[in-house]
Amino acid sequence: MPVSHHTLGETPKALVVLKPDQQVTEKELIAHCRKHLAVFKLPQSIDFFQSLPKGRTGKILKRKFREPYWSGQTKRVN
Repeated sequence: MPVSHHTLGETPKALVVLKPDQQVTEKELIAHCRKHLAVFKLPQSIDFFQSLPKGRTGKILKRKFREPYWSGQTKRVN
């Protein structure tokens, strides 16, 4: 998910829900992504969540996640 960045405009951020009894650090995930993704797709940071909010159809409600990262910024076009 792109999030606001003060100099670059936007940077990638990963939102992760771990499976039960699984553990991984932000540093480990970024290192894994570095091996498999292009530099411009590499997440600059990772936030961990217990679950992702979903609508009645089962789709993830992306707007719920975007709100805290874009509050106070100019409105962006999706």
